[in-house]
Amino acid sequence: MHARQIALKEIGALKYQELLALILNRPSNPQLGMSLKEIRQCNKILDKIEAANGDGSMLLTEDEWRMLHERVEAFPFGMGGRDIQQFGDDIANAPVVKLGPVAAS
Repeated sequence: MHARQIALKEIGALKYQELLALILNRPSNPQLGMSLKEIRQCNKILDKIEAANGDGSMLLTEDEWRMLHERVEAFPFGMGGRDIQQFGDDIANAPVVKLGPVAAS
């Protein structure tokens, strides 16, 4: 089994945790709002961001990473710049991490 590792970095004033929370709390299509399914998917990732406590990184399943990547790519940023591009590239190129076997309970 594998996951994607997202580093929760800070580049200048840009804090990945805060930007990810903004992207995940905003509807992909503001005219349609957010479905409960979309809210649940976003909240699972927000829980992982909060659990990281501002240091390190978080692990996402491939499905969680794909949804996050799509939201980041579609997000209408209010500014441009290399920091924003680096943020997008870091999400898009999140490394795959192999997870060990999960013990049965």
